[in-house]
Amino acid sequence: MTDADRDQLIIALTAFEEASDQGQDGIRAQIHSVVNRHAAGKWYSRKTLSGTCLLAYAYSAWNTTDQNRERAVETPMSDVVMETCMTEALWAMSGVSKDPTDGATHYFVAGTPAPSWSDPATGSVFTVQIGQHRFYKSVA
Repeated sequence: MTDADRDQLIIALTAFEEASDQGQDGIRAQIHSVVNRHAAGKWYSRKTLSGTCLLAYAYSAWNTTDQNRERAVETPMSDVVMETCMTEALWAMSGVSKDPTDGATHYFVAGTPAPSWSDPATGSVFTVQIGQHRFYKSVA
């Protein structure tokens, strides 16, 4: 497996775990936030896109206690939502799809307690809500 193939797979699995209930627009937005986070060059960026996804506590779906992790492992790659995640990951990685988040690197689920990093006093800027996810850029 090439590095690009690994990145695509890990991004797609992350999107499946984090946004499979958000429709194709929500999946696309979540994936672009990964690509943006990787490109940001901050402490939460890693050398590879997959490394950025797998950074401890970066995406809750990769936490060992998250219920979505098991669901992703058990879902066949031929599943229509999984195929959507793989396609959207490829398109975002190759620059084919437009970023609907306006450069967001972070998000959280609307209706849950807002994380401290989302406070405007820290410099974070709300960009858009897509589905249940609220997206932010300029996160320290």
